Amino acid sequence: MRARSGSRSSSCSSPAPPLVPILFLSQALNAVLLLAVLRFLRALAVDPAVMGAHRLGRLDSFATAAVIGLVAVSVLALAVLTIAGAF
Repeated sequence: MRARSGSRSSSCSSPAPPLVPILFLSQALNAVLLLAVLRFLRALAVDPAVMGAHRLGRLDSFATAAVIGLVAVSVLALAVLTIAGAF
C-alpha cells in the first residue's frame, strides 16, 4: 500500500508544559523538605540510645546546626527572591 502524498499524522500534539518553572519549583520543594529531614537525622544522631558511642559530640553538633542554619537561610532567600520576582 502506498502512502498518500500530503497526508498528515493522526496524532494530536498537546501544548508543552513550561519545564524550567516546573524544575525550579521541584528543587525549591526539595530544599524545604531537606530541612525537615536534616532536623530529624540530627535528632537521631545526638540521641545516645540510638547511636551509642557514635553519637554526635559538641563540635559535630555545632557543625550540623550551622549546616541546617545555612540551608534554612538559603531556603528563606530563595523564597524572598521568588516572591520579589513575582511582583
